[in-house]
Amino acid sequence: IDMMLLDGCFILMLFFFDSNRVSRDKSPDDPILNTPWILPTIRSDLLLLENQVPFILLETLFEASNKSSLGLKNVNELAFRFFNFSMDKPK
Repeated sequence: IDMMLLDGCFILMLFFFDSNRVSRDKSPDDPILNTPWILPTIRSDLLLLENQVPFILLETLFEASNKSSLGLKNVNELAFRFFNFSMDKPK
């Protein structure tokens, strides 16, 4: 359970950073945010079924976050923005 909670916090913060809701300036030395090839790798890794964190956990963490100051309605919006680059779109 501790690992799922930690993973959930990581994923939620990744969603916040990716949607520019949390400033990256506070983490200038963060290798995950500042290495260009890592974000696409994390995206595809999160899409693997065996690496899924229960969505209810992400929803609970989101509800406990300071979401009102970030102008967000729900975690679905963040997840869609994050994975939008990974999806094929009709032409």
